[in-house]
Amino acid sequence: MDFLYKIFRFFLLPLILLANFLQNNLASIFTPMNMGPVSEDSYSLYIRKNIKNKNFVLDFGSGAGFFSKLFKPNKYLGVEINKNFVDVSRKKNKKYKYRVIENDYLKNYENKIDLIFINNVLHHLTDKQILETFSFFSKKLKKKTEVFIIEPLLPKKFFSLEFIMKVMDIGNNIKNKRNYLGLFKKIININNYKIKKLEIGSVLVVKGYIKK
Repeated sequence: MDFLYKIFRFFLLPLILLANFLQNNLASIFTPMNMGPVSEDSYSLYIRKNIKNKNFVLDFGSGAGFFSKLFKPNKYLGVEINKNFVDVSRKKNKKYKYRVIENDYLKNYENKIDLIFINNVLHHLTDKQILETFSFFSKKLKKKTEVFIIEPLLPKKFFSLEFIMKVMDIGNNIKNKRNYLGLFKKIININNYKIKKLEIGSVLVVKGYIKK
């Protein structure tokens, strides 16, 4: 299935690049990252149930602010590499704080953050970028900072709606459970993980805390 996934992505690359361009430049009206299963109310409810209200949350890869309102404004910082997304988030969620990922983007928040929330983000990064990101977290954040990660899993059925959606995903590094966990064990102490089935496809949910 991994082979077929890569083959189809190769042939559909022009469409994927077009979607990426539209998303990066027309973020206020085109955000495919918020389409499909992640737009379901049940998905948002699941996230809310897994985040303690007492936590100050770092939303790493906050996108266009689609999930910000699941958290309390005074206990939230969204960070995103795409400045267009940050601009849209600030207009849409005026009570929330957002920063572009550049330089020391956690300045003045190092001792506030209790939990890093990462929702469908890491498959957009290379393994090297993920290791570098968590090395930065390890140096900057408190010991025992919690981590809550949700990432899409490689589809198991060919020609399913899940297969088509994940082939068209802008992220290039969707993995299977074994490969995700092998990578995550290098950067976090894993407390537990599970595969959660959505209406379309499955995601891997991992909880733990950053390694120091």
